[in-house]
Amino acid sequence: MTALQTAARKGDIELVQLLLKAGADVNAPTDEHDGDTALQAAAKSGKIELVQCLLKAGADVDAPASFHEGRTALQVAAGQGDVEIVRLLLEAGADVDGSPAYSAGKTAIQEAAANGNIEIVQLLLEAGADVNDMPTVEMGLTALQAAAEQGNVNMVRFLLHVGADVNAPPGEDAGFTALQAAAGQDHIGMVQLLLESGADVNALPANKRGRTALQSAAEGGNIEMVRLLLGARADIHAPPADENGLTLVEAAVFGGNIELVKLFLDANADVTASGDGDEGIALQMAIFSDNIEMVQVLLRVGADVNAPGHFTALQAAALRGNIKLVQLLIKAGAHLNAGAAGYRGKTVLQAAVKSGSAKLVQFLLDAGAEVNAPPGKIGGSTALQVAAKQDDIAMVQLLLRAKADVNAPPTYKDGRTALQAAAKHGNIEMVELLLKEGANVNASPGYSYGRTALQVAAEVGNLELVDYLLDANADVNMPAAHIAGVTALQAASIKGYFGIALRLLKNQADVNAPGAVEHGRTALEGAAEHGRIDLVQLLLNAGVDIHGEGKDVHYERAIKLALKEGHHAIVRQLRTYRGTSRNTPIPEDDLILSDRFLLDDNITSAEYPVLEEYPVLNDYPVPDDQLVQGSHLVLDNHPASDDYPVLNNPPVPDGHLALSDYFVLDDNMTLDECPVLDQYRVLDEYPVLNDYPVPGDQLVQGSHIVLDNNPASDSYPVLNNHLVPYDHFVLGGYPTDYPVLTDHLGLEDNTFHA
Repeated sequence: MTALQTAARKGDIELVQLLLKAGADVNAPTDEHDGDTALQAAAKSGKIELVQCLLKAGADVDAPASFHEGRTALQVAAGQGDVEIVRLLLEAGADVDGSPAYSAGKTAIQEAAANGNIEIVQLLLEAGADVNDMPTVEMGLTALQAAAEQGNVNMVRFLLHVGADVNAPPGEDAGFTALQAAAGQDHIGMVQLLLESGADVNALPANKRGRTALQSAAEGGNIEMVRLLLGARADIHAPPADENGLTLVEAAVFGGNIELVKLFLDANADVTASGDGDEGIALQMAIFSDNIEMVQVLLRVGADVNAPGHFTALQAAALRGNIKLVQLLIKAGAHLNAGAAGYRGKTVLQAAVKSGSAKLVQFLLDAGAEVNAPPGKIGGSTALQVAAKQDDIAMVQLLLRAKADVNAPPTYKDGRTALQAAAKHGNIEMVELLLKEGANVNASPGYSYGRTALQVAAEVGNLELVDYLLDANADVNMPAAHIAGVTALQAASIKGYFGIALRLLKNQADVNAPGAVEHGRTALEGAAEHGRIDLVQLLLNAGVDIHGEGKDVHYERAIKLALKEGHHAIVRQLRTYRGTSRNTPIPEDDLILSDRFLLDDNITSAEYPVLEEYPVLNDYPVPDDQLVQGSHLVLDNHPASDDYPVLNNPPVPDGHLALSDYFVLDDNMTLDECPVLDQYRVLDEYPVLNDYPVPGDQLVQGSHIVLDNNPASDSYPVLNNHLVPYDHFVLGGYPTDYPVLTDHLGLEDNTFHA
């Protein structure tokens, strides 16, 4: 949006005049999806003097509406009921039938009709507007349809009087005729008027979610409206819309009016016919509303108790946990062990487990429900897996007593065995129970996003469960799932659980294990990408291989991932560990765009990479445009600009210590969520901050390392020995024997060792 468009939107005529005088483009294009030209914005402001100003400056009175929901200036004014602006725009030559936006736009006369302004409609008609302009494809309405939807009887009468087509077809996707609109809004007087004017009571609905007038009235539960339409010979057998349509009986059941349902059934409406709605057929709809009387009525007239769909009637009742409905349907002949259907389909027993009703589950088991029936092929779970996923140990015990298969594999890509599901909840009691019953602690993970029990325990940060599973012989090096999988160590490294990573390494976790085939990360790559600086150091200390053929790829990838996420201290950590020279220029490919970072003696900034041939900073001044306030600390004696004094020894200016989470000082650095690094002495031989206090608002708990003897704030004691602040460590991430945890302090030599 241009400055002129913004000023026009705010209705600021003085600013608009100033911008026009300065040469602003009065017809500058706008975003094609949802923007306004200056004139359209002015029309929205409702200020006629602003509209006059822009027209005088040459604004295009017919600039088109943006693609989806925009409006021309005339359409805006007509929709807002601004008679004088409409008159002004028409006098300026506005196209009275200008095309509306594609998605849900309206012509000017359609806007005025929806707004209920007869005076503007008359003005537009006098200017030649077509009262029968067709609606847009998706959700548009003719003028008459728009007025009918609003229930404006006077506007409808006026439009009919001037020739509006009472039977204009609905918008192709989700429109409706005038009669359908009135019936759907319970405007019975409007319906009578339209019928008297020749409206087709059986006009077909739009493709998506459309309803005939009778279906609309039935869905609304309006029996008086239904009788009126039936008296006009509405067809009770009219087909539903192509997508998400409802038959007449389904509409009545959905509306919840049992008298209407009986009325239609007495008139021989087909109780077995089905639309394409997500709610299922009429019987299933009644079940989902827990309406036993409605279910009984439908069963008496022949509703198919075993009709397929997204689910059967019995599966629907079980999912509701309604034992009375389940008993009624079984008595009516419902199949107890009907197979699960569709995506995430469930058998009756699986649905009952999902409902959480142990009483219903026991009833079904006693009635012969198959405890190990397979679920839906793509998104289902066995009954035992459902119970474990819901962390319902009582249900798990009930199913195990019924001989549920404790090792049933997941039936979809990212599914879990019962044990893996229990591990995700950290429920050690359930894990112990399942292992006692023979659960395979090393069952393979699902193909996509799957996790073994140990992998998921590491991922959720449950050290106690990790120890328990290791004691149960869980494979610490079980490979990652094919898509987005992780080894246990990779999971802990990505999530930042230091203590768990340490425990896994002590149990011979492979620090160099490959990542998942698709969307995978090695432990080092994952830790670097997510800013886990302590885990990076732990992995380096543990012998992660960053040298030799093929290993450079993972090392360089870790650097690139860290750069992309702005973890620049990790980049330096990795480069220093590898032995990168301080005066080696940074490779071009590593210079991901960033607002702030200083690496070695090379400076980079957004869109200003340091290339191989670019001299290092020791002999080159920092360009002015790289010095964004609060983003950089300039090193040594480089002349930067008059506004940014060099920082050889003087204190750092206020602006440099208030706006940034990251500070890079020579070889010393601090970072959000970053403990003191191994080999990085804070402010070693660099006196800039020795006598400069750190502002209190910079010291967010757990996010900064305070340097030297700087008085920070009353709630943060001075950290004379470069100590790590309280709560700096991630909760649950460190074992009690970890040496740095003593009083939450760093070691005296300011290092960070495993």
